[in-house]
Amino acid sequence: MFKCWLMKKYQSHGLKVNIQEWQLKLGRYCLIPRCGYSEVGNKTSPSMLRYWFVQRIIFSVCLFIISVNIYSLNMEITEAEASFLLHPEYNSSMHFSWDAGISAMIEINKLLILKGGITIGQSWDILALDTYVSAEYRIPFFNFIPISLKTAFIYNGLPSYKINTSSLIPLAALTWRYFDASVGCKLRFTSFTEGPVLFEPIFAYSFAVNLYNAENHLVRIVFANYDDFTANNLEAYIFKLQNRSRLTGNIYISNELKIDISGNVWELISVYGISYRIGVIYKW
Repeated sequence: MFKCWLMKKYQSHGLKVNIQEWQLKLGRYCLIPRCGYSEVGNKTSPSMLRYWFVQRIIFSVCLFIISVNIYSLNMEITEAEASFLLHPEYNSSMHFSWDAGISAMIEINKLLILKGGITIGQSWDILALDTYVSAEYRIPFFNFIPISLKTAFIYNGLPSYKINTSSLIPLAALTWRYFDASVGCKLRFTSFTEGPVLFEPIFAYSFAVNLYNAENHLVRIVFANYDDFTANNLEAYIFKLQNRSRLTGNIYISNELKIDISGNVWELISVYGISYRIGVIYKW
């Protein structure tokens, strides 16, 4: 169905697309809508401008909510870290791929957490660029319930194929020492080569259990359909086993085993990718 729809859309714009080549080469980057879509139009259409205007409004509102009372705070950096990441991966479509990047985090007054990162990777002749920025505001009015508001912006690009995906993810989260959960909505915009822009609202979720949580060691498992650099479809799940350990002083090492799963019926669920991410973290 997706092949027929994509062929019709591109033929209506006078373009020819080799769908089989895209599916084979793009692998996990092949963006197949599973929750419906709406056509936003070309770059100059009023419809597209309207959707981008709505996206900017939502993003601005989220930032406003997160920055409540910021001016009245005595600003102090209570925690910060920077890390280098290396991420080899194997999946059923692209076989072996890799990416490397950097990320950083700053915590202000134990209330506001700002994060950001960028990775660059390659598989075959495909160059991939992934970036993200996020902000989390811990609401101080509910000391008995650890509620926070989050918003994240994720960009995934394939320059060789001129495919760009931007995702805005507003979330509400609960965070305890041994468990945390986040739910919200992914507002994903995908643009193809000179084709229409696709808009997809997708339910976003993340659940994590900390098996061991101490200052020097952390072991946790995560089940989600998004992470820092990825905004998956509703039926594309992520299962992760994470570990962080202090090597010496302010230097930590992180390990992450990630399994990508697809499907909505138990008999049809399949593992299509497995990856390992290692990071060296300097924390102060």
